[in-house]
Amino acid sequence: MPVSILLFLTAAAVPAVAPPSAQMRLAIKAKLSDQLLDGASARFRWPKADRNNVAYCGFVNAKNSYGAYIGFRPFYTLGFHVKGANGVSKYSIVKAEVAGADDGAPSVVAQFCAKAGFDLSSMPAGGA
Repeated sequence: MPVSILLFLTAAAVPAVAPPSAQMRLAIKAKLSDQLLDGASARFRWPKADRNNVAYCGFVNAKNSYGAYIGFRPFYTLGFHVKGANGVSKYSIVKAEVAGADDGAPSVVAQFCAKAGFDLSSMPAGGA
């Protein structure tokens, strides 16, 4: 009996790891699209993370001035969850940055994501 209680407590202590919610994705897309030359062309890849985090890191690929995709680059966002009067939580972004082609190694984005606990060494498949 004590073993089953211990397993339950251990499982309960692990954060819910999943891709960001649809609402969080929309906020991230809107914020990053403003920084990209062709924000409407942006394709995202969403690594799994603790949904309660205020920081989120992922990958974005967008078109350059020649109309060609530049390849997936890491990004980070820093925000907070705000519960509105209707009880619905909204993710508001304070800061967002995409790693540039000329960023030195390690880039600011890579450093931030590593400190936030994101492993950007492997990119998740798929995109949206």
